Amino acid sequence: MKILLIRPIVSEREDYLEEAIFKPFAAVGTEIKARRLNYGPASIESEYDMALSAPDVLKLAEEGEKEGYDGAIINCFVNPGLDGAKEAVRYPVVGAGEASIHLALCLGRRIGIITIMPNIIPLMRKQNQDLINTGRIVSIRSIDTPVLGIYDDQQIFEKMFEEANKAIVDDGVDTIVLGCTGLGGMAEQLSERLHKNNLPVPVVDPAGASIKMIEALVACKLRHSKIAFMAPTDKTRIWPHIV
Repeated sequence: MKILLIRPIVSEREDYLEEAIFKPFAAVGTEIKARRLNYGPASIESEYDMALSAPDVLKLAEEGEKEGYDGAIINCFVNPGLDGAKEAVRYPVVGAGEASIHLALCLGRRIGIITIMPNIIPLMRKQNQDLINTGRIVSIRSIDTPVLGIYDDQQIFEKMFEEANKAIVDDGVDTIVLGCTGLGGMAEQLSERLHKNNLPVPVVDPAGASIKMIEALVACKLRHSKIAFMAPTDKTRIWPHIV
């Protein structure tokens, strides 16, 4: 099984480092290949960043299908370009946030998301409004650290634990979701720390959730509905270069 990992950013961080976050969750025989954008933002922390990343996300999704990949993951919790990609291609595409939320719904009744910057919270609320209205997502908290600062912040884990603790104790959360793929690989450690503090809740890792979701779709020979995600009509489209 060949999975394309679409990094919806421009970055100097090498692709193999992102692949390494996903590989521990992958089944034997699953090949993961990451690609980043040629044009777009260095990180996604706003609606503006999402809009800038979408054209190249769609381009990479279409290229992956032509090259024979079995499926694709959009490696960002707010799923930039996801619905457009589902319209454009026939192989399955999942977003890291989409997969994480769906998995969390299987694990608890009151979900809390721990994300990066406060300015991404309104976007997450908009994307998950139905689940907020029905009381399934009850808390979205941030650690107030930009994406580009995650790997240099020595206090990142303590910040995550502090916000997760508040979400459980103050907001009544029973399931935690890490709301940024940059936090991938930390869920198990955070869950263990919470359990040691008598807070026995699961923590969903967006890397693990998305790779297992795409593997399941491919293994079950499932694709997104072409009634829900109809193919774009034929017409002239001019894609500007983003600089």
